[in-house]
Amino acid sequence: VCSSDLILIDGLNTTDLNSGVISTQLSQYFIKEFQVITGGYQAEYGRATGGVVSIVTKSGSNEFHGSVFSSGNPFQLSPNTVSRLGEAIGTRTRPDAGVWDLGFDLGGPIIKDRLWFYVGLAPIFTTNTIERVLRTQRFDPATGQAARLRDFECPGYLLDDTLCRGVRLLAKETTELRSSEYTQERRLYSGIAKLQFNINADHNLTLTWIGSPNTFEGVGGVARDVDSGRSSVIQQVHDLIGRYSGKLLDRRLLLEATYGLHYQYTDTTPLQ
Repeated sequence: VCSSDLILIDGLNTTDLNSGVISTQLSQYFIKEFQVITGGYQAEYGRATGGVVSIVTKSGSNEFHGSVFSSGNPFQLSPNTVSRLGEAIGTRTRPDAGVWDLGFDLGGPIIKDRLWFYVGLAPIFTTNTIERVLRTQRFDPATGQAARLRDFECPGYLLDDTLCRGVRLLAKETTELRSSEYTQERRLYSGIAKLQFNINADHNLTLTWIGSPNTFEGVGGVARDVDSGRSSVIQQVHDLIGRYSGKLLDRRLLLEATYGLHYQYTDTTPLQ
């Protein structure tokens, strides 16, 4: 039985129905707080058989506040070749120019005690170099049979070593024949814009837009022919959220209402 997590941003369900993870890639710099509920949650968190992650974004106030931020990963050690046992093609991925993000956020009053705003933008640029390695099995000259991988170890979490019997037979020594390189470029633009209306002491309205459009260009997997596997992917992810909070009947009744639209669109175009 597979569990399905529920991921909420300002009350809007942003869970990707295809993968079960968050689809709106919200920058961590725009998050005010988040809550993880693993069980015993109320009926308002419906349509979830796993956990619930509720994210609340930052807001404006009567005082201006903001920041400029940046982070980067300029260097990475050379990774091992990633491939399954018996495969002839393996890959090694490394960031060509590192991973960098640079952004800002700003919040404050438009009309004090009445209308506040909050905006932010955080683009992230990533360029990866993929080394595609072709491998062949090594054969024992004495027996003419494929040489077994001598340093193969059965995972320690298995109760019985015999469970690795079939995998151990497939673990063969390989030799790299040649390799080729190609690049993958990703561009992510995470943004937020929010308006808060304080109609009066008992009624508040918040309008929020959150977007994370992104582009990808390169090979989306280990293709037999690299050139034929190249593609350009444009993904549009946008959220519109309207939230009302009011006190009625001489403040004896509290009413909260949320209306949201989650838009997700992907366009994949082959480059060959």
